[in-house]
Amino acid sequence: SRHFSQSDASIFSFQEKALYSLPEEVIDMASSSLKRVSGFQQPPLSPPSGGVTADSRGEEDEDEEEENFSKLLLSKELVAKEAIKEREKQNEKIKSRKSGDGFQNLVRSTGTASDKIASNTIAVQDDAAANLKQLESLLELCEKARLKGGKRGAAQAIQALEELFKSALLPSDRKLKYFADQNLKDSDKFPHERKRLMYWYVEDYIKRCYHRFVQSLEALSKDPLVILKEKSMKCAFGLLVNKPEAELQLLRLLTNKLGDPQRKMASNASHLLLEVTVKHPMMKSIVAREVEQFMFRRGVSLKAQYYGAVLLNQMPLSHKGEGPKLAKQLVETYFSLFQFLYDKSRYTTENSNNNDGDRKEDSNDSPAANGGKKKRFHPKGGRGGGGGRGRGRGRGKKGAATPTTSNSANEQIGSGVDARVVSALLTGINRAFPYVAQSERESMVEKIAPALFTTAHSPNLAASIQALTLIFQLHSSKKSSPITDRYYRALYEVCNHPQVPKAAHAAPFLSLVFKSLKADNNNNNNNNNKSGDI
Repeated sequence: SRHFSQSDASIFSFQEKALYSLPEEVIDMASSSLKRVSGFQQPPLSPPSGGVTADSRGEEDEDEEEENFSKLLLSKELVAKEAIKEREKQNEKIKSRKSGDGFQNLVRSTGTASDKIASNTIAVQDDAAANLKQLESLLELCEKARLKGGKRGAAQAIQALEELFKSALLPSDRKLKYFADQNLKDSDKFPHERKRLMYWYVEDYIKRCYHRFVQSLEALSKDPLVILKEKSMKCAFGLLVNKPEAELQLLRLLTNKLGDPQRKMASNASHLLLEVTVKHPMMKSIVAREVEQFMFRRGVSLKAQYYGAVLLNQMPLSHKGEGPKLAKQLVETYFSLFQFLYDKSRYTTENSNNNDGDRKEDSNDSPAANGGKKKRFHPKGGRGGGGGRGRGRGRGKKGAATPTTSNSANEQIGSGVDARVVSALLTGINRAFPYVAQSERESMVEKIAPALFTTAHSPNLAASIQALTLIFQLHSSKKSSPITDRYYRALYEVCNHPQVPKAAHAAPFLSLVFKSLKADNNNNNNNNNKSGDI
């Protein structure tokens, strides 16, 4: 190994620093010559001690800016808090001159819950900047609703806070800002800086209180007490329609109530969401997107998906503006939901069939099936399969009806999807498709047609008729491609359905048959129709 003296090391370090002033080509030539001549491996060149890169400079600058801003924020907050304290003192002096101030203080300390709510509401309406504590007490009533005896006060506080935020605290044309988002650096360039900082701080406080109120509404909407659910939903609807603050949170609150276990609550949520689209037409696509995300969420029940589909197919549409785009979005949502439910039901059916096969194998391996004389013990008494006296005693009657192990629900709904959901989806597609742009219809027909034919071949007569009607409408809109033979095979299969003469959809189905025969250009099919039994 080679050893350097102290002088040699200093000379080497000087030469290494000097290399940084030379061009890169010269450095490469020198290093290659060293390797070729003496086999010397040059160590990777590192910047001289004390050097600073551009990335480190940028990080230091950002840290310095954040530190300066935090100091500025703290100083401005102190000024604003001092201004609020002075405002509170002035307000107390003004109230002391009035005759009714003592009575209001007595009500706040010893009155009932409704009296306290009314007194605090009046105080905040008079001067919000000087009565932030009263606003805090109203919020605490909503947040402590789960305590004993607090639900009645929460129901009253919801109405009071809704009126306060709608009439006195929230602006109608913009959203509130946090104190840190204001122009604090230039606040001293304008007159009345102290007053301006106080109002900015109050605005920040009101914004935080409002978000706390929205969170408490979300918690109360899940309460088992029906009146709290209704009041929280109506309050969320009123705030969503009238004020732009926290729109997304309020919209999700109403959307989540589509999955409420009580039918009345889910129906009410659907009605309120439709009212939102009527009063704010520009929010149609936003509401549709939120409902779509809700329907495809994991763990959502089939009933909730049905309410979501009914809500979407009642949404008002138009040919102007964003109407065609919204109609395409709705059609794609209907198709995706149908495909999702169909795949899910098919997977469930296959698993149930496999489980039934395993049970049969286990029963064949039992001693009774192998000719043994072992008798089963029934805990409810008696032997046999039931149908006798008492609790399972005696032998069952011959020929008695026994429950089948097949999926009766799937037999009724045919394609594996609930009949009501299929009906809602087909109604929505039938209603939204005419509003889709003409240039995008052909691609959508090719995408939707396989799922519709699956429904058309299902035993559910109403769903089959709706699917065939929609297929006929889709193919009629495509002038380039006539109606296929696959459609007529499905139509003839429905004609042989035993419930067609007694069905409530017999008249629309006969109208569909007439239109289909009229649109058939194949003479062989027409001759077969004349001689066949239809």
